[in-house]
Amino acid sequence: MATTQKPRCTIVCDSECIYFVMRHIICCFFMREFMVNKIGLFVVFTVLLFNSIVPLNAQSSSGKRVNERIISQLIFTEWEDGCLTSVGFNHYSPIGIDPIRVRHENNNANVNNARNNFYNDVKRFNAISSDNLRATVDRSQVGDRFYVYAITTTSGRDQGFYDIGNQTAVEGGGIIGSPGGYIYPPQNYTTYNYTLKRVDVLDGTTATTSSSSGSSTSSYLWGGYNYANGLPLGVTVGYNFIYFSVNIGGRDDSFGLEAEWIAGLSIPLIDFLWIPIGIGANHSGPDDEMVHRFVMEIGLQPVIFNFLYLSATYRLIGLKQSGFTIGAGFIFR
Repeated sequence: MATTQKPRCTIVCDSECIYFVMRHIICCFFMREFMVNKIGLFVVFTVLLFNSIVPLNAQSSSGKRVNERIISQLIFTEWEDGCLTSVGFNHYSPIGIDPIRVRHENNNANVNNARNNFYNDVKRFNAISSDNLRATVDRSQVGDRFYVYAITTTSGRDQGFYDIGNQTAVEGGGIIGSPGGYIYPPQNYTTYNYTLKRVDVLDGTTATTSSSSGSSTSSYLWGGYNYANGLPLGVTVGYNFIYFSVNIGGRDDSFGLEAEWIAGLSIPLIDFLWIPIGIGANHSGPDDEMVHRFVMEIGLQPVIFNFLYLSATYRLIGLKQSGFTIGAGFIFR
């Protein structure tokens, strides 16, 4: 049986060059500052994020690539006592103070119904097991589409909830108060992750941007309004994951007119969430007394309906002053 190698996020050629150049610039610029101010945390996080999102290209032995898109997912936990709970649902909940009581709950019916729907989708799409993914890709043609499902498990143990009690010895040898004990006992559990994905087979020689969560393989333009605190006139434009943002205004009368720009990468972490990371500069003051300050930002960029985006970032200006931006715009695919 062929072993399964999960395709990872692939950003080929140009993006790898940009990644290494930006990482080198960031590390060199801030090496001296790393131990003396809060910029070090930002640098470490940025480099680690780039390292995790720009890996080596993943392709099959036949030279083909795949683009996976999650179309159905179910995560639930099965407890030792047979109860089923979905994500965010408490199995045991201590309530009250004195005495402490426990509420025992499950949502077996909802989980079983969702699990049945998952298996119905597997049959409807004639999905294959993830164990056969590599072999199926190798014998498929470029442009083919098929569906694959995977079921993974993680085991653990809940430590329960122990009440130490409030017993107190009284004069004469008596004891008052309630004894200690488990409000609810320790219990083993298994968490299940059911995933159904659509898989498109692509030409391995074509530069693409793909991820296990299904980022688009085609180029796209995007742009819209961007507000930075104190700089209300702003615009952001982007092509694929590269973007440029500029704002104009005045935060402080003593500085006069200010202009602030950022160039960076807006990396599609998953289909509906991009991570913008950029560096730039702030210019303020009259021409003969112009002040230039370094600027960097990191944030979140949710994608809505595949053609709208929202944006919120944290900016660090001059290595000391904090700021923020918010924005929204359109994506043209």
